[in-house]
Amino acid sequence: MARLPITSRRRRQRQINSILCAMYMVLITLFVYWQHVVMMYFKYRKHRILSKEEKRVERIQYLFRLVSENDAACISQLRMDRRTLTILCEMIRDIGGLRDTRNMTLEEIVAMFVYVLAHHKKNRTVAHKFLRSGETVSRHFNQCLLAVLKLHHMLLKTPVPISDDCTDDRWKYFKNCLGALDGTLISVTPPAEHKSRYRTRKSNLATNVLGVCAPDMQFIYVLPGWEGSAHDGRVLRDAISRPNGLKVPQDAGYCNSQGFLAPYRGQRYHLNQIQGRRPESAEEYFNMKHAKARNVIERYVASELYKLEKLNFTFKRMENIHEISIATQQRGRGKNKCFWADNEVKALIEALQEMACDPLWKADGGFKNGYMVELHKMVTHKIPDFTKQVDPHIDSKLKWLKSRYHAISEMVKQSGCEWDNVEKIIKCERQWYDSWAKRHKEARGLWNMKFPYLDELELVYGKDRANGEAVEDYEDAVNNLEAEEKSVEAASYVNCETDDEISISTSRIQKRQTAHLSKKSKKLKTSAAPAPSPMEAQFEMVTNKFISSIDGIATHFASIATAMTNEDKHEQLASDRSNSLVAELLKLELCEGDTFRVAEILVGAPAKLNVFSQLPISMRRKYAFNLLYPSSSSNSGSSY
Repeated sequence: MARLPITSRRRRQRQINSILCAMYMVLITLFVYWQHVVMMYFKYRKHRILSKEEKRVERIQYLFRLVSENDAACISQLRMDRRTLTILCEMIRDIGGLRDTRNMTLEEIVAMFVYVLAHHKKNRTVAHKFLRSGETVSRHFNQCLLAVLKLHHMLLKTPVPISDDCTDDRWKYFKNCLGALDGTLISVTPPAEHKSRYRTRKSNLATNVLGVCAPDMQFIYVLPGWEGSAHDGRVLRDAISRPNGLKVPQDAGYCNSQGFLAPYRGQRYHLNQIQGRRPESAEEYFNMKHAKARNVIERYVASELYKLEKLNFTFKRMENIHEISIATQQRGRGKNKCFWADNEVKALIEALQEMACDPLWKADGGFKNGYMVELHKMVTHKIPDFTKQVDPHIDSKLKWLKSRYHAISEMVKQSGCEWDNVEKIIKCERQWYDSWAKRHKEARGLWNMKFPYLDELELVYGKDRANGEAVEDYEDAVNNLEAEEKSVEAASYVNCETDDEISISTSRIQKRQTAHLSKKSKKLKTSAAPAPSPMEAQFEMVTNKFISSIDGIATHFASIATAMTNEDKHEQLASDRSNSLVAELLKLELCEGDTFRVAEILVGAPAKLNVFSQLPISMRRKYAFNLLYPSSSSNSGSSY
């Protein structure tokens, strides 16, 4: 194959270079456009606000994945499968009385409620998860809580006594018993002014919850709300003062009383202490059977409330850890009595008040270590001849004052008893006092006893005393929530009426003045298009620039294609003329030598070949002779 002429090769190279240049321009334009799009995405993706419709669609999709798609996601997020969730929704709808709202379905309300309980999430987290406002989450959570509390007669098991033919080794020794009870400390975040009441003996902030469980690990009774500083016996007394009447085994943190059985003190009790050993006495044998029966409540708490820290209610015998300051000092009831004068007690209480206001010594639930030594110094400074020691005089006196204050404070809070601030004694019926003293041992001896230090000790011990104000059973919780909803609705209704009465005179005038303006504004609102977002405007601008660049490149490509087409046409025409040149020369009837020479001249000069092709046949012979003999033709022409 013959090589192309150098002119053709150069022309082909120019065409290739033009194509490559155009391709480079296209690639650069695409890269710049892609870079602008990526930069706009990272710039506006965090600031973009979803519309209501987008939120609704995303919420529906998330709720479908949560409660309808598969059991794995439902169990992972809500701790129950789809069937259980459906049953719970039906119970809340039929028994609890909760219905779908205008903007939220019952399934979403229940899923939101169960999600909070399953993962212990806050209001803001749940609002972000379900694309709702914090007020909406709080309102529907309280409504669902009220509906669930109405199910307590179905969710709580009716207690059944242990029968005589029971074969369970853990329970057959406790005939007619109904279950076991235990306490659990649940971490809470109380207000700052109430933290001292919720401070436990381990310095944690928690609430003391009493749970009663049947032998088959089903709840019988639950009493929440007591502060963490409240003793277990106090929580139990509050539980039995309510309509309860249960006879269940209980652990050693509670005392034996009518309807309750506690283990023997001073004997091995826990299963890990008895395992692998034979009981050495009847008391140990009873404790072993008692521990096996009571273990059901701990196993249930561990399985259901695994996130909560359980209490270990093993109550050990108290030992005296104080060292005797005087070797000859005798111990025992009545052997070391010390009488306090009124001025000494007054000075002691004044010193206590000063320390209670001093943050260097006051702590949540009491005072810091070593405060009695400082208290002794303050009293000695007030009374120079004060001879009493820290241990046991001041220690025992503080215990006496504290126990009397707590006993009187709890009594005067009850209906039927009040405090006489003039005579400084309690006022109640003798029958009421005797009934109260039977259930509260610390109240014995307070009948007609003057206690002039109640108001002074309120500053010292009143803040740290657990009062059980937040305690409520299921019936109380339902009644309180319903009353709260009614009060909120009534307040909103009154506010609406007040606003209507105030604005009724001005609204009529404004309606007349703005009637025609409102019509125009409505038309403008309906016709006006929504304003585009910044990202959409920026994207539109970049897209327009990209389109204009592409249009310029397309125009350039069109001109290149036209030029290349024209060149191809010229080449094709020249090729056709070269192919037909020999045939045209043969028509001129030249000799063979002249024909070869004319063909070489015309093929080597495309311009002459073009002229030769354009000439008529009658003039081509003469043009061929001019090409062969240019000098002779010019001479003959000049002579002519």
